[in-house]
Amino acid sequence: MHYRDARDIMSAHSLVPRKASKHLLACIRNNKKPDLDYLSSWMNTKQVEEIFQLYSNKISENQKLASQEDLPTPRNLIFYEIIKEKYPTFDWSIWQKNTNPGQTHVRLQAPFVEGIRPTLASMLLGLVNKHSDTELHARYRCVNDLSEKITLPLARLLTKGNLVWPKEHDLEQFIDWIRSGLDGRQLTVITGLCPDYEAKKVGSYFYRYTFDNLGTGIGVTSKRYLDALPTVFSTFEAIGINVRYIAAIGDFEAYPTANLERMKLSEQEFINRLLQSQKKLQKQSPHPIETPLFTELCGGKSIWMKYFNAIYKRILAGDYGKSGLTDQDLLTIALSRRQLYNRWYGEMDSDEDYVKLLKMQAAEYATMGHIINKHLKNTLILGADHARMAPFYRVDATTPLLYLRNNYLGVK
Repeated sequence: MHYRDARDIMSAHSLVPRKASKHLLACIRNNKKPDLDYLSSWMNTKQVEEIFQLYSNKISENQKLASQEDLPTPRNLIFYEIIKEKYPTFDWSIWQKNTNPGQTHVRLQAPFVEGIRPTLASMLLGLVNKHSDTELHARYRCVNDLSEKITLPLARLLTKGNLVWPKEHDLEQFIDWIRSGLDGRQLTVITGLCPDYEAKKVGSYFYRYTFDNLGTGIGVTSKRYLDALPTVFSTFEAIGINVRYIAAIGDFEAYPTANLERMKLSEQEFINRLLQSQKKLQKQSPHPIETPLFTELCGGKSIWMKYFNAIYKRILAGDYGKSGLTDQDLLTIALSRRQLYNRWYGEMDSDEDYVKLLKMQAAEYATMGHIINKHLKNTLILGADHARMAPFYRVDATTPLLYLRNNYLGVK
């Protein structure tokens, strides 16, 4: 997507540039006539007179504002008061730098327009969309052509849902996914869940895996998913899109011999416990969800292994596909998971051992991404484990992807 520079943005939204805004406000503060010929490119005489009148009325209403000459009052305080009436979420705070204690500094909390903060004159004239003052607009340019029916629920989702703020490109993909739903298509949100490995609660929210046992209950990532589901569901309901929810547990973790030995289980015993976990998850979900084993999405173990072996071979050869990752990236990710791996498989001899283990798991994530792309339509991946693993979903596909903030320790 091509983004306009600040001048193009201001022109497109008919905003008043900073120099003109400063000139107008200084003239009003000092009760001087502004250069109307200079200002005519951005406002007419009537608009200038209206701002003068608003300023005069505010002083008359509150003489206290006009008699603070001996205090570190912002020179534009009266304008802030006027803007606050137009934009309720507009706010300001005063602070001073030690290097120049006699100068008043102001931090503004104001609406954004395509990633830039409009001038005070632009807001005084009411040229700024009142619903562009979310953190979503401050962070992303790709949301500025969206209606508030979409942006307000999305802003709530990314804050109240406790999601990792995505990169601009990832949010663009997410928005395109939403648009396809608004066009009438059936959408799918899929979340891959970890088995119910034993974990100890180490706070009101966080867990630390011990991997000493495999339970049959709702595991750590499944808890995180259930916590977020009401917000996710209400967001898409508010937008007006039809979404199918799939929470698929990673039964492929029953295939590596080392993991079965760690859990002291046979492959079938492992899977039986996952089936029990999924039944409990579906029962406790506040909204209708599908809870399959992950390999059921592609037709079972044999097809999973076919996909996995081909992808694993590529990753071992250093081919990380569409993820954009490098060997150095894999080393960084592997070492960030060192504590987790130590508890899972025991402490390893070298950094390369951690990278080898990561590559096996990377192939699992890449295989999940491949299956989602090949066997499902109009899908959004909602990650519930750790966002460090997110790029591996995209080794073989570019499915839209969002990640919940994780609720377990051991990954930096």
